[in-house]
Amino acid sequence: MALMDNIKSLFGKKKIKVGYNVKNASVYLEWNSKAELFKIYQKIKNNWYEFCITYDNAVRIDFCPVGVTVFKVCAFNGGELICESDEISVKVNTLEINYAQDDEKVHLFWNKTGGTDGYKIYKKSGDALYTGYKETKKNEIYLYGLPEESEFKIKPFKNVEGEKVFKRAVSKMSVVKDVLFTCPDTFFGLLAIPEKSNISLMWKPVKGADSYKVYQKSGDKFDETDCVKSNQVIIKHLPLGDVYLGVRAFKGDECIAHSYILRTEIQTMEVFPVNLDKKVYLYWNKVSNIDGYRIYKKNEKNEFVGFKNVTEEEVFLDNIKSGEKCEFKVKPFKMVDGVRDFTKVNAKCKVDVYMSSEINAVINEAFGNKIAVSWIFDGNVDGYEIFSGEKSILNIEDGFAHIALLDYSEESFVIKGYKKVRDKVLYTCESKPVSVLSKNNRLNMKPCKKYKVSVIIPSYNSEDYISRSISTVLGSDLEELELIVVDDGSSDNTKGIIEWYCEKYPCYVKKIFKENGGVADARNHGIAAAQGEYSTFMDNDDMIRPDGYSALYNAIKKTKSDIAIAPLFRIDSDQYTPRHVLKFKENIAHDIDDYLKLIYSDGYNNIGVWNKLYKTSLVQKHPFGLLAYEDVSWTPYILSWADKFCYIHKMCYEWDRKIRPETFSNVLSNRSAKEKFEERYQAFRFFLDNGNPKRKDCLYYIMAKRLFNQGGAAKYEGYFDAIRNMAPHLKDNKYLKEDTEYSKLLAPYLT
Repeated sequence: MALMDNIKSLFGKKKIKVGYNVKNASVYLEWNSKAELFKIYQKIKNNWYEFCITYDNAVRIDFCPVGVTVFKVCAFNGGELICESDEISVKVNTLEINYAQDDEKVHLFWNKTGGTDGYKIYKKSGDALYTGYKETKKNEIYLYGLPEESEFKIKPFKNVEGEKVFKRAVSKMSVVKDVLFTCPDTFFGLLAIPEKSNISLMWKPVKGADSYKVYQKSGDKFDETDCVKSNQVIIKHLPLGDVYLGVRAFKGDECIAHSYILRTEIQTMEVFPVNLDKKVYLYWNKVSNIDGYRIYKKNEKNEFVGFKNVTEEEVFLDNIKSGEKCEFKVKPFKMVDGVRDFTKVNAKCKVDVYMSSEINAVINEAFGNKIAVSWIFDGNVDGYEIFSGEKSILNIEDGFAHIALLDYSEESFVIKGYKKVRDKVLYTCESKPVSVLSKNNRLNMKPCKKYKVSVIIPSYNSEDYISRSISTVLGSDLEELELIVVDDGSSDNTKGIIEWYCEKYPCYVKKIFKENGGVADARNHGIAAAQGEYSTFMDNDDMIRPDGYSALYNAIKKTKSDIAIAPLFRIDSDQYTPRHVLKFKENIAHDIDDYLKLIYSDGYNNIGVWNKLYKTSLVQKHPFGLLAYEDVSWTPYILSWADKFCYIHKMCYEWDRKIRPETFSNVLSNRSAKEKFEERYQAFRFFLDNGNPKRKDCLYYIMAKRLFNQGGAAKYEGYFDAIRNMAPHLKDNKYLKEDTEYSKLLAPYLT
């Protein structure tokens, strides 16, 4: 953990609102700010230490000391601090104990208790009484020669006038010896959050580890249940009662560390329904030491009536009417003298039975003797499988997927969506058969006489991924669109791929080849050539969902707006993170000021050019400025010249950061603080100098916010000098006056 000598020099002034909850010795912190990552700091003796890092908006901190602990949450984008929380003082009253072991000893450890001189360890004897066993001054102890199972109690004490005065805090722990984790001496702690029949299991990353194997005790042994790359996993549908879990860290095939064995308890029986088109599949977590389960269904009189017994933790129920709203109950029982003796636990669930939704699929030819299969499905599935006849061609373990590239074939294909339930794959939906001979293949459509949307893709040395991006556009359900691909002087085969699509789809794909001038210049060439009523942008490594452009187009036409905006997915590895999610109402036009003043509120979340649809006449009149950080400069600029916008809640665009991790932003990030400031300030000045004079107050306001946030993160005084130079435009700025937070933050620079 990194010690910070001067906390004021690190933390900015914008505040993150953090809520917290305490359970036993664990502290849950939760906040609603958006950022690429968050760092949690802990205050120890007036010094701050980096405690952990998370990419989520919540964290659980295990084994907090008894007493008051102070935390702080800081948000970072691109390695730069953008905002922070106030100090969070959390009080823990519970002493919590856990253990690690090898084949010789057991390591007991627990959270510290302030003002303590030592801890007394009690061991449970055969007559169920706890007797004094050991003492220690530390919050840990090693015990040797223990039987297979032992139970301990820990009591902290303070020495007062030669007598031990015990504190109220006390903890108990059963230790079950198992030699599975006899491996390196490096131990790490586990954090378990039970949620009904599931457990969220987390741990600190182990240096050098590239994978982690998760184990669960079954009978007398531990079975491997999962292997993950990250330091967390959700274990679902655990049986009632005590659950023992462990984790091993691996570098390649070598185990380099292991966890202690964690014991937790599942107290909830939970039943889950899966709709299978007039059929329902029910499954639930296991209850031990029972003979079976009775299934009940609620009737018209609102009474549960038993109708079926099963011995396994699942059942298929047939012949249920489509549209019926069903409620089921499952009750475990033991047979006693030929009579069902029901346990106290049971579980209920409700399910709406419906005809399975159909997947709308289309096939288009793609570069490299491939076909691109695209589909639209808004339901909830775990993945898709593509079939040719009865033969499975491709399995896609991604419920958000909407495109696949296959070897060329004129055969018909069917796409089936499925849910993975335990060891079963249950198909819940499917498409009609489609082939390259289908009418909705763009090659078989009538040529467009008038385009509704122009899609502009700037490309540069993108031979490895541009075919996929083009195919997602051609797979759009909006027929009347044109795709303008502007190659910015590529030196690889990108031009050849673009040529192929232009020859194959001459009515839809157009090319512009130019000398290298940067992405802004490439977009401007595309803007000048656009013939659609509306225009939009896509990067050459990103994707659009098949119904994305039609959703944006229908919204902008219905509301008669200048710009339509939608949230998007950021894709990192296989993780889809929603971005740009705002609370504007759908199907109405909003004043552009309501959106413009949000720019930079949460870092860079609101300035992307790709998740928007613009009037073509608007962007042709106001092209990009030819400078670095082109999105930062152009988005506020073009927005200032619009009057109305509309917002839809549908995820349309996919910003893929896994296929091409090295971007122009990465290059910019390596420059000096002075160089970064000068380029960013130039970008800000572009929209300020060229934006709509009617909205200058709003532009000054958002510029001041961004300068302040970046200045605190970069520790470069040039940002604050720029704010001081803007003082005449900010003192009576109505937008700043309405923002009480930034009015206070900026006040010292406006005097």
